[in-house]
Amino acid sequence: MKGINIGGLNKRITIQYDAGTTQDDYGAITANWTDLYTCWAKIMPLRGKELYEAQQVFPQMNGKIIIRYYDVKPEYRIKYGTRYFKILEVIQYDEGERVTEIRYQEDV
Repeated sequence: MKGINIGGLNKRITIQYDAGTTQDDYGAITANWTDLYTCWAKIMPLRGKELYEAQQVFPQMNGKIIIRYYDVKPEYRIKYGTRYFKILEVIQYDEGERVTEIRYQEDV
């Protein structure tokens, strides 16, 4: 992937990390997700042949997100509006660390 077309980054996402867990009065454990970084992104749901080929490696994969370089880790998650995406894989393109591709599964 060469560079990045910043005009295509038209969705505002937030990268979150798990800041630990809490337990309620009934013993249920809940993750506490905390905002880490907010940026512009391109969200690309996969379709057709591209989806079929991607699901050979990640059967649960729904699509990919492109952002300017950021050190994203698979244990983070993505928040987009009221939707949440589990990170399956992170790919850093260009040796100059200019582009990050995040392959995701949408949490339902």
